[in-house]
Amino acid sequence: MRSAHQCRALRGRKIAHLECLYSSQQCVAFRTAFETRRLPSVLIIGVRKGGTRALLDAMALHPKIRVVRKEAHFFDLNYSKGIDWYRSLMPLSTSDQVVVEKTPGYFTSVVAPKRVREFNPAMKIILIVRDPTQRTISDFTQVYYNKLELNKTLPVFEKEAFLPGSDKINVDYKPVRNSLYDLHMANWLRYFSMEQVLLVNGDVFRGNPINEV
Repeated sequence: MRSAHQCRALRGRKIAHLECLYSSQQCVAFRTAFETRRLPSVLIIGVRKGGTRALLDAMALHPKIRVVRKEAHFFDLNYSKGIDWYRSLMPLSTSDQVVVEKTPGYFTSVVAPKRVREFNPAMKIILIVRDPTQRTISDFTQVYYNKLELNKTLPVFEKEAFLPGSDKINVDYKPVRNSLYDLHMANWLRYFSMEQVLLVNGDVFRGNPINEV
């Protein structure tokens, strides 16, 4: 049988436990009250096969950053769905957190830069690039295996990447064209200054992500 002292100590522990639980519930309620689906203030615009997923995952480790896990393709393919649709994809965040959205297709899109500018002139842009030749080969490899899985005719790199009967590069071949960084960057710089753009070296990032970012 417990003594009076033991009973008081037990009650004390239960009360402390309830206070801790109540405090935790308060914190959750407080945080939830201030969380909402805020639109992004940072975009990772590309480049495809440049390390965008690894970059997003690294940024997501920071407690003040919330990331959109799904590629929204809002500013290139889904613009007609409207802002409310775009907002529905956003994670819950507080006012002191930064929301980041990643869609590599934005970089090579002709229409995306203007749309982003109209959406938010102060948008911060992140572009991660890698050696263009290696990026082209990586892009081609993905296309190759996608067609292999679908039992489609497999492309031959030399036939696709070079003009027929020539050693000249076929700049209209999509994996090659995606690597023409200066072409696509010029379009973005029509609407944003370099002060708003962070260029990340994907080759360096892969080996030393913290120092590169």
